[in-house]
Amino acid sequence: MRALQRVINIELLFYAIASAFCFDLLFKDKKYASVVFAVCVVFIVLDNYVKPDYRHRHEVSESKGRVGPLIEKIKMTGSRKVLSYEPDSVDSNINDFQLDAMLAAQSLGLRTLNGYSATSPENYSNYWQYPNEGHRMKWLNAKNLSMDSVFVVK
Repeated sequence: MRALQRVINIELLFYAIASAFCFDLLFKDKKYASVVFAVCVVFIVLDNYVKPDYRHRHEVSESKGRVGPLIEKIKMTGSRKVLSYEPDSVDSNINDFQLDAMLAAQSLGLRTLNGYSATSPENYSNYWQYPNEGHRMKWLNAKNLSMDSVFVVK
């Protein structure tokens, strides 16, 4: 979902058509209809505006620079169970670490507890923000999953 605004723009098209139909019904006297419609269009465009400088982004090479060594760490464990990446220190956005683990596990064909989503399932929030043993155990207990199947990479 690289450009979510593209999906939203399609939805806005249907919203604009519905708005035009409603304005046509509401304004039988066409004197002010075009002005009100133009103002609404301006508000829709302003609401959809995104400043590129405020978006969280980084170079692909930076991500690959983190994922590559993580893949090597995972390969050294030799385990083929469920991965839990729990870094000792977090020096940037935690989502980067969750995505790194997810991409590394995906490239090795492994399952992982790490990942990124717009929402967090119940009892997963603490592990998402602070991946450590205590939060991992709470998540696994909540889902009635075996602790034996998880291997940890730090």
